[in-house]
Parts: sequence; C-alpha cells; structure tokens
Amino acid sequence: FSACAGARRVGGVWHLMFRLAELRRGHIIGARVRAFLVRHERCPVDDDGGGGARGGMETAHYVSRQLALAGDGGAAESERGILMGLPQVVVHRMDGSSPLLPGRPVWYDGRGVPHGPQPPASGPGSDGGGPPGRDGDGSQPTQEEIAMFLADRCAELVVFVEGTCE
Repeated sequence: FSACAGARRVGGVWHLMFRLAELRRGHIIGARVRAFLVRHERCPVDDDGGGGARGGMETAHYVSRQLALAGDGGAAESERGILMGLPQVVVHRMDGSSPLLPGRPVWYDGRGVPHGPQPPASGPGSDGGGPPGRDGDGSQPTQEEIAMFLADRCAELVVFVEGTCE
C-alpha cells in the first residue's frame, strides 16, 4: 500500500485517486476493494442544545463513512473484481455526497470558526465575484479548502482488499 493519494479535477469535479497492486507471489483471486474515510464530525450547538452557532461545537470522534469507488459501466468497484496482478488506479468522485468535501453552505473548524463560500459582493465598485481562492459560484471548494478541512477533521483513509489467496 502507499501512504500517498492524489486529488485532481476532471471535468470540473474533484476526484481522489490512489494506486493499488499485489506484491506477493501468490495472487488474490476475485479481489474486491472497499474504502472508508474515518474523520471527526462537528456541528454547532446553541445554549439550549439545538442547532446554532452560539453555544459552541459538538464533535463526534472517529466517524467512518464508506467511499463510493468508480468502476466499469457505472458499477461500484466493490461490486466487481479487479486484477491484482497489475497496478490498479482506484478512483473516488468527490461530489456533493462525498465525505471528503466540506459541507455546504458552511462548515466549522475545531475552534468554531465558520468556513465556506461567501455571497458575492454587490453594489458600486464590486466585481461581482466571490472572495479570492473560491471557484466560481462556490459550489466546488478549492484544493486549499479541502486540505484544511481534512486536516481539521483528522481524516484517514482505510482501504480493504478482500478476496481468496491463491
């Protein structure tokens, strides 16, 4: 396994990619791959215990979420076998349902500071664009925002390879 993965924009959407290969002499037959993201999740609470930003942050530690992996013909990669004799690139599309992306419209860091797209400035002298570093309408976070979000959440990717050893 590798300790490295890459994130890249394809068609305007972020994708997480990592390589997977079998290095042992015996092969894994019918190998299937599953990936999970383990991270902290935070939500604001008010003084009454409901949702709101005045009372502080509530953190749920080490929450796991399964990642949908891209496969052939639209099938999830966990539902099809992969050939472990050759290096494989495993891909996760980081769309709105991905646990790798910060929540929209706003997400909170460990200190309770909100982050997310700001409404575009309006009025005289405004260029109509969002704050610097945001992409277009703010629907897709920047690489820096994704990195800051995952570091704040202490995110870790766990990959399982299942199959029958030869």
